[in-house]
Amino acid sequence: MALEFEESTQDGQVIQAWLDDSSSPGWTGDWTKLRMRYSADGGETWQDLSMRLALISRILTIWRASSPHWPPTWVTAIGIANGVPWFEYKDEMYDWRTTFKPALWRAEFVPTHQHWRIRKLVLLNSDHEVPSEFASSHEQNQKSY
Repeated sequence: MALEFEESTQDGQVIQAWLDDSSSPGWTGDWTKLRMRYSADGGETWQDLSMRLALISRILTIWRASSPHWPPTWVTAIGIANGVPWFEYKDEMYDWRTTFKPALWRAEFVPTHQHWRIRKLVLLNSDHEVPSEFASSHEQNQKSY
């Protein structure tokens, strides 16, 4: 495990994310898988988080993402908000022939169902970057625990 991201809160909650080389490719042909785990007790015990999507989120990735790729092979940020692990990621590939423009997405873990719900935060600009007006306000709100 090569740790890529780790975020913790003042009350001892910790979330970690890393990329793991898989023994078989996923449905998109990628051999690399995103893995995440969560600790509510400062790292004494860990819960591996399922990377399963909620049904409505599966439909959303198929019909609204420019690249319906789950789980993503890279995240841009992770955190914990109100005891709920979350991460953000960008559409990984963009083909100008697709109907939808690439976006920044947020995935939030639903502990009661052991799956992730996603929502689109903002469309990316032509350089495949987050628009600066969104980025500056988003950075201030991003680390709210």
